[in-house]
Amino acid sequence: MRSSFPITLHLTPGSHFDLGWCASPAECLAYSDEILKKAVDAITGSYPRYRFTIEYAYFLRHFLNSRPGYRNRVRRLLHNKKLQVCATMTGAIEQILGGELLIRQITFAKHWLKQEFNLEVNTCQHSDLPGHTCQMPQILAKAGVKHITYSRFHPPVPLFRWQAPDGSQVIAAHQSFGYNWGMLFRRDLEEVKATLPLQIEKLRRQWPCRNVLMSEEQDLFMPDPGVVLASSEWNKTQSGSVVMVSTVDDFFKSVVAELGMKKLPVYQGEMPYAFYSIPAFEPETYKEARFAENALLTAEKVLAMKSIFGLGRFPHAEMNESWEKLFYAQDHNVGGRHGQINDEVRTQKGKCARITAEELSRGGMVSTMTQIAYGKGMGDPVVVFNPLSWKRADLVEFDFELGRACPKDLEFRDSRGKIMRSVVLNHESAADGRIDFEERNSSRIRLLLETKGIPSIGYKVFYISEKKALAKRAADIGTRKNPRVFDFENRYFKLTIAGGMPRKCVWKRTGINLIRSQWGGFGDIVVKEDTRWDLEDAIDEHARFGIAGWGGDPGKIQENFTGKEWRFFENPVALDVIEANPLRTIIKLTGRVSNSTVEQFITLYEKSEKIDIRIDIDWEGRKNTMVEGVFPFNIRLARTLYEVPFGSIEMEKDEMPGTYRGSGGRFVQNWINVSNDRHNIVFCTRNCSHRLQGATIFPILLRTAYSCGTPYYWYENKGRHRFDFSIVPRSGKASRSFCVQRGMEFNQRLLVGEMVTIRPIMPMKDGAALPEEESLASVDRTNVVLSSLKPPEMGSGWEMRLFEVDGRGCKVCVSLMAPIERAWETSLMGNRIKPLKVRGHKIELNVTPFGIHTIRFIPGKYKP
Repeated sequence: MRSSFPITLHLTPGSHFDLGWCASPAECLAYSDEILKKAVDAITGSYPRYRFTIEYAYFLRHFLNSRPGYRNRVRRLLHNKKLQVCATMTGAIEQILGGELLIRQITFAKHWLKQEFNLEVNTCQHSDLPGHTCQMPQILAKAGVKHITYSRFHPPVPLFRWQAPDGSQVIAAHQSFGYNWGMLFRRDLEEVKATLPLQIEKLRRQWPCRNVLMSEEQDLFMPDPGVVLASSEWNKTQSGSVVMVSTVDDFFKSVVAELGMKKLPVYQGEMPYAFYSIPAFEPETYKEARFAENALLTAEKVLAMKSIFGLGRFPHAEMNESWEKLFYAQDHNVGGRHGQINDEVRTQKGKCARITAEELSRGGMVSTMTQIAYGKGMGDPVVVFNPLSWKRADLVEFDFELGRACPKDLEFRDSRGKIMRSVVLNHESAADGRIDFEERNSSRIRLLLETKGIPSIGYKVFYISEKKALAKRAADIGTRKNPRVFDFENRYFKLTIAGGMPRKCVWKRTGINLIRSQWGGFGDIVVKEDTRWDLEDAIDEHARFGIAGWGGDPGKIQENFTGKEWRFFENPVALDVIEANPLRTIIKLTGRVSNSTVEQFITLYEKSEKIDIRIDIDWEGRKNTMVEGVFPFNIRLARTLYEVPFGSIEMEKDEMPGTYRGSGGRFVQNWINVSNDRHNIVFCTRNCSHRLQGATIFPILLRTAYSCGTPYYWYENKGRHRFDFSIVPRSGKASRSFCVQRGMEFNQRLLVGEMVTIRPIMPMKDGAALPEEESLASVDRTNVVLSSLKPPEMGSGWEMRLFEVDGRGCKVCVSLMAPIERAWETSLMGNRIKPLKVRGHKIELNVTPFGIHTIRFIPGKYKP
């Protein structure tokens, strides 16, 4: 922009609504009630020219529940455009949990505003969120949201069209000079005159139009309607700029009126999260939240199957309440003042959501299991449910009770009579150590069972009986070369552990060693002394504060590592083989690091081409440290892919210019892939924070610092923590669909249901006669994933979500267990886009490259 252009500064008053940083969540919500009361009172009282933008709908809903007498005034102000509310429930960290939760953040907010006020909102405000995910423009656009503002890191032009991989676009505006820039008008006018002209001249070099966003908010700050008078005083003394007190919507309307969409530059890509180790400060919070999200998606499918079978209603209220609990964990605030309460609330909300989802799944499973027509004389039935949209085979482990003494030999068969392999891991009798137990002859066994052909989003029945003896064969657990060198071998891998550490892992399919040995022990645990607080790059951002706002020059972030390190493999490590049977071998390594006990479990499978690694740390709570794992892979000239919500990113290449790079820290969904043209390795993870450097993956496990909200709250994380990973090698270039499937399988396990441990619950003799094997829904393309299936939030029928993972548009056919009366594609809000072709039980749809598609369908009556 030429400096001679007059500009309009849109001063947009608000308050940044932190959910648990300035205080505990309850305290923040209570104080936000007072903030909204003051804003409404000002506009309807002495300051009719005042405007206020409510950042998140959750806070408005809380205010109206607390002060219902304000409902009509709020309604009037919203429709008169003097008060604005944005289109998300809370300030969600976009990459830290999954895409379905991001969608619920928006759809829950928009549906509530539509029902409460008959209001359509089309702006999203994500102040204070340092990172943004590449599919967010598509999610926003398909929910009817056209604009977004945010505060940290931006491409060369800070007002731009943000494009998703599928081509969807929204207008994005960076909040230059921070989301509190407009607070300048709360100061003395002379200070404004001394500061603002210089900022305006700097801004002219980058801002592409006359209308400029000037956010006026701070963390839970009370409104100051006096900015109306202050801005008027400024306007009397200036000729090159005008300040207008506006809502954020007013700003975007002015931009569109001036430029339209086409004159703005287009940028695409992931904006990596600057505070990449936040989950390591609260490992239990994010573990529970991730478990809960997967459990909720599974519960929706189990309950959808139950309902379409005609076995009962779908529990809308319980499910929606559980999804909303995860908004706390997804919010961008950790620690802070009363941080111990904030973190406990977030953790317990996630745990409660998980428990509710698991209980609803169990109930839905029982409703189905009791209606199945089991084969007579086959034995005790076990029903295995698969929540993913492709057929699966895996091991399942569970307890099984018998009303008799434990038999010497058991047989495990599928419904067609084919014998599946099984192992009794342990057993106990009810009479062991118990007096006058009612069923003295009963026993319980821990079973490890091989399953195959579990239908997509469906179930399959297996049977346990006491018949022929299974062949007893110990797994090949390797040979001892010398007292400190062991080989462990199966049909896929030969793992060498020397001196207590994995030194070599030969993948027999290709003969290559998967481990880059010059890095030392594979799976090492490193404790680094790090004296920075929880927002590890904040100092660097402030040092570069200028025209680009928070960190315009992405640069390298230098954490405050002192150079002191403690390593797991520097100390003596004990090796034990704790399980060796025809299905798997588990090796346990035990040692210490930084006065903390570490147990590492390595699992090799007889029929699965993967290696699972589990790390248990009994952490001492040492302050000012970061704990990370070390997994160096032998992939030369490696490219790195990592999963984000509804997509995947090639590191650096698919990331937006001008955004954070740091030292390789990234948030990851289910998997990371390191590859070249010949080989690739899928690293499945239940962790969130990772540091990625070449072919080496460093999961960030724990970080013990103090909160930037207060120097008195430390994330010590004392106690036992568990971290799980899986390594799956593959020949050739990386296949994103293969990575997605392996990652989702690792995080959404098969469910096992059986009735022998929940007597008197039994199959219904006059039940629905359901088949022994059924699929609720399946997709005929490996590059298309069905992520959710549930009733819509509004309206009738059922709703499913599909997303394409490889960047290959195609025609996809979705098959359902019930006939389809009609189907249509909708927006995320349920608005009809177009009817879809229906043939019996099948729906046909053209999916776009990297597209997220929502289908509404009306099923007919299910007939077994």
